[in-house]
Parts: sequence; C-alpha cells; structure tokens
Amino acid sequence: MKITTSKLLSLSIIFLLLLVASLSCKKDDDLVDDTPELPTSVTDADGNVYAAVTIGTQVWMAQNLKTTKYSNGTAIPHVSDNTQWNSLTTAAYCIHDNNVSNVAIYGLLYNHFAVDTSILCPTGWKVPSDAEWYQMEHFVDPSVNDPNIIDDRGVNLGQKLKATSGWNQNGNGTDNFGFKALPGGTRSLLGSFHYVGDYGYWWTASEFNQYNAYGRSMFWNNLKVRRDNFPKNNAFSVRCIYKQ
Repeated sequence: MKITTSKLLSLSIIFLLLLVASLSCKKDDDLVDDTPELPTSVTDADGNVYAAVTIGTQVWMAQNLKTTKYSNGTAIPHVSDNTQWNSLTTAAYCIHDNNVSNVAIYGLLYNHFAVDTSILCPTGWKVPSDAEWYQMEHFVDPSVNDPNIIDDRGVNLGQKLKATSGWNQNGNGTDNFGFKALPGGTRSLLGSFHYVGDYGYWWTASEFNQYNAYGRSMFWNNLKVRRDNFPKNNAFSVRCIYKQ
C-alpha cells in the first residue's frame, strides 16, 4: 500500500501529540509525593492523646507515656505497695508517690518487664532501642559520637531536650526540638519513690543482661544526658517512637 505525503504528515502529527501527552502525564506523576505523612500525635489504649515530634528521621512522643493498658486493651497491673513492688518479676506500672496529680504532668512509671511485653506503646509505636536513642541524641548534639559510652554525654544535649518548665530548682531546658523532657523521677527496686521534678529516667527496649536494661537519665543540675544500665525492677518513664 502506497502511503502519501499527506498521510505521513498526519501520522507524524498524531505521534507528536501522543508523545507530548505521555511526557505531560509523566511530569504530573513526578509531582506526586508518595512519601507517607508522619504523625503529629498518637492515641493510646486509654484514649490519652500525645503530641509527636519529628527529630531527624524519627518521630517521638513529646510527652511521657501514661497508659494503664497495653495496645491490645489488656490492663497493666498497678502496684502501689512498696513490699509488693520489691518482689515483682512481672510487668507493672505505678504513680509517683501514689499521687494522681503527678500523672498529668509527668506520666506514669513502668518497670522494664512492662517494656519487655512489646505492647506497652500504642499500635504502630514502640519503646525505642538503645541504638534509636543514640540516633536521636547524635542528631541533637553531634558531640555524642560514641554509642557505647556509659557516662554523662553531650555538651548540652540535656538542655536541648528538657522542657522549658516543669523542672525544679531552675533546672529547665531550652527544648530546641520539641521533645519536652520532664522529670518523672523513679521508683527503686525496693519500692521507694525518688526525685520527681528533679531527675528524669527513661527506659530503652535494650537489655544489658538478664537483670538490667539500658536507660537514659537527665538531672536538674546537668546539661548532659546519662546513658547507663539499671535493674529491671526500677520504675521509669517511657517515651515511644513511631515504627517506620
């Protein structure tokens, strides 16, 4: 079949139109951002809503955890008695000084057995590992450049992470990243309460050995953050991190 010049011209025009349309669609596709939107809040099984903050590539709760239920809705045992706390080898939470007014500001305290359940944080969130704490710390203060040091770390890491109010004795921070670290204190393995308003302690999900786990602490009179390991029977605050 003989193709005339006019037919060749028509076919060329059609081809060019199809090419332009294809390129246009590709350009539009390139403009679509399919990056998942990071959360700015999270709700626990009790219905408590927490602000969330992005620090580097991580998303952290900007408040201490205060849930009385695991993510599956099961109640976490509440232990107020000192002697009973001393003998625990299972998961539990407590309220500092058994004073409910502390909960709204400082959250609840949990032993590490509760962390070990892997369902303490809301669905889609988890207790951060020792390495994930280090990742955040290095982003906030690059002078923290050795993940394995057991010591007070960083030039002013703690100052940058502390809330601007809520710390006793003018120990407040500058809260550069919206982390709002607050001093929920601790409950020792013997059951006694200490340091609310002065010191903050947070669990990581990482074990040191069968009896101890890694944690972080901040103090009203220190600009740094301490990494150490602690007996699992202690009760500390918990911050959750978004699973990405």
